[in-house]
Amino acid sequence: MTGEQEVENKMGEYSNLVVKCDLMSGMEKLAGFHEQWGRPMMLAGDTKVGDILGGGKSTALLIPAGTLNREKADMKRKAEELGGRVADEICSPLAIAEFYVSQGAITAGDRDIFIIDMWNTFTDICVMKNELGIRSIKAVHRIDFGFLGLEDAMMNFFSAQLDRLKAGLSADSENQRMMRLQVSGLARRMLYNRISKEVIRFQLSNRKKAVQLQIRRQEFDKIVKKLISPILSAVSRACAIHQARKGKLLLSGELFAYAGAVAVIKSRMSVLETLSYKAEDTAVLGASGYSRKKHGRGRCCVIDDLDVLYGQPMKRGGFGNLNTSQQNAYSEILAAILSRKPEVSFAGLWEDVLPIYSALREDFLETDIIWDYGKCCLFEYKNEGRIKLELPYKTDGDETLKKINGIVKEILDSSIKQKWMSDAQILEEIYRYISNHYHYTKEHLPDGAFPPHAYTLETLLWHGVCHGYAISMVYIFRYLQIPVYYISGDADGGGFGGHAWNIVQIIDGSWRHFDMTWDLGGSGGNMRHLLLDDLGMKARKHFWAALNYPECA
Repeated sequence: MTGEQEVENKMGEYSNLVVKCDLMSGMEKLAGFHEQWGRPMMLAGDTKVGDILGGGKSTALLIPAGTLNREKADMKRKAEELGGRVADEICSPLAIAEFYVSQGAITAGDRDIFIIDMWNTFTDICVMKNELGIRSIKAVHRIDFGFLGLEDAMMNFFSAQLDRLKAGLSADSENQRMMRLQVSGLARRMLYNRISKEVIRFQLSNRKKAVQLQIRRQEFDKIVKKLISPILSAVSRACAIHQARKGKLLLSGELFAYAGAVAVIKSRMSVLETLSYKAEDTAVLGASGYSRKKHGRGRCCVIDDLDVLYGQPMKRGGFGNLNTSQQNAYSEILAAILSRKPEVSFAGLWEDVLPIYSALREDFLETDIIWDYGKCCLFEYKNEGRIKLELPYKTDGDETLKKINGIVKEILDSSIKQKWMSDAQILEEIYRYISNHYHYTKEHLPDGAFPPHAYTLETLLWHGVCHGYAISMVYIFRYLQIPVYYISGDADGGGFGGHAWNIVQIIDGSWRHFDMTWDLGGSGGNMRHLLLDDLGMKARKHFWAALNYPECA
């Protein structure tokens, strides 16, 4: 192994692996403590867990509060079937609390902590006491409703539409299975993206033409609100029983990634401060951090950081807005690009290609560095329902991307000064670093235009314009799995599409703007455009298509 390889490998050292197994759905999540960045991070999507755990790697098991020994044994067996060796068990509410402690959101003064811990088939309402920094579970109330209840409710919603069309689904039919697959993907698109209306086409076995079903955002909100109602009632009872006057309410579960769900809870539980940061992964991330503090550094496994990134399902962004067939094609094209294949063939239609192109370039900004998409040749085989796509690559793309990733790691090394820094602290340090070390490009071509690299990730190698800085911030924060969006809009009368900036999620689950470009060239304290709400940005003459992005209120 060369010295360079040793450095690269060190960047990808993960200790204190934790696996979350849900017995009913078979979905798994895996997190580990990143030794270089000093923080727990998600390691893989559903299909990659076994690859990472393989070889009997030591791992802890995330378990719900009140889990029976029989259930523990089943979960342990499932984790070991994935290739891991279970060495510890971590109670989910303790892990959730630890996550928010690591984010600086829980202090010794927070005596009463309430937790809504949603799994796929049930939800635990946990009451926790925090005394002198020691957290203990006082009570757990279980509700027989979990995330899959959302899918069930949406199945009922669409089944009612089919009934009105006199095209009902028979029980346990192939139609039921196919519809469930579509509904599962649709539910997540509605959760993670601000889509006003979602349409699915559904082919019934007894009909020649596909039927078209739709759900509007208002209808989706009604479903969510109805599902949350029994959870809120349980929390209210717990507050009354335990005489809570104030405290923290921590949310964990995929449903709480949805701002609409969190808003309902905040409006009903105003006596408690509600936190919902990274709600879909809070428990397993917190479990890895809990293991790291409890046991110290465990045996590390080496995984390339980029492999981790590419293994994550893209819930927010371009991928989440594609339909199921387009998502399958997207995954095939991405895999081909990453392995530098000269062409790829996939099931689809001509009109699918442009949305897939756009989604790929939005989610994986590095594709613009290595893939010469403007020179692609496309062939459609209508009889087979397939597309062949030629994939030309830039001659210096790999070398350029290597340099960019080297700069990213330099920025992170300089900004992350110690372990256990919160995401808010890291954001501020990176913001300060970019402000101090970069400026708006002064480079121009003979015709007066900015050079092409000013609009790409090559901004990090030189200097760039607003678009280059906005996408660079997305790229940097993606390394750390900090939720962030790119925004295209107007600033100071420059014309719509004339400016770009970002929004980022904060600890209570809401979002805030930051405009890196307008704070460039500072001396460390130039942060006037960091973490502003919608009104604050409009006051600074920023305008954008608000319905396309999360609300910053």
